[in-house]
Amino acid sequence: RRCAEAGAGAVVLKSIFEEQIAGEVEGLVRAGTGETWHPEAEEYIARYGREDAVRAYLDLIREAKKAVSIPVLASSHCVTGERWTDFARRAEDAGADGLELNVFVLPSDPRRDGAANEQVYFDIAGEVTDKVGIPVALKIGSYFSGLSQTVVKLSHTGVRGLVLFNRFFRIDFDIENLEVVPAN
Repeated sequence: RRCAEAGAGAVVLKSIFEEQIAGEVEGLVRAGTGETWHPEAEEYIARYGREDAVRAYLDLIREAKKAVSIPVLASSHCVTGERWTDFARRAEDAGADGLELNVFVLPSDPRRDGAANEQVYFDIAGEVTDKVGIPVALKIGSYFSGLSQTVVKLSHTGVRGLVLFNRFFRIDFDIENLEVVPAN
């Protein structure tokens, strides 16, 4: 509301994070294991955990749309395309005026070369833009071997905008307190 009152033309909601959902689901599954654990319950719990996180985010979209008269853009931080096409469609159905796909593939996996890492961006962009009618922007980092060429190619995928660049969380080590802390 404060952004709209200050004259913003649109708002981008905080991202829903694929990795966070996966971590929370894993925690739910681990918490349920024990003597009385039924293995067939694992898929149910995983599906419930994913759906609960998505449902909460869709409620956020609906609440934001009621609170402001400016466009509201949903944002998802994703590293795979498999679940985000459904999320994109549901975000559109919840009233999102656009979607920011905040994609980041860590380039340190020795099993994937640069082309395979970049293909993830193209796959996600293509899958999502084929499923929704709202504008889709793709937010990327700077970790590309041929950044300018990749950006040009991404501009032909159906995305309506490119957001440059992700601001990555950096860590430091507090050796006095033996803690991991945010870095400047």
